Amino acid sequence: TMVYIHDKGIIHRDLKPENIIFTANHDDAEIRVTDFGLAVHKKDMLPNQASGSLNYTAPEIILKKGYDSKCDLWSIG
Repeated sequence: TMVYIHDKGIIHRDLKPENIIFTANHDDAEIRVTDFGLAVHKKDMLPNQASGSLNYTAPEIILKKGYDSKCDLWSIG
């Protein structure tokens, strides 16, 4: 899911357990990512703009060092 989103140039910026859901309650259920309210296309992003939920935010965002789609990977661990 995140590979597809990142290939489209979208950075979610607020990945957390509440925003990752299963489509059903069985082992082969699909995973869905929700709540794109803070998402941005990488061409429109301000690289030092803070966003997301603090407990799941990548260090480079907190330290305002600039970031890219890798911040989503930090959030989902």
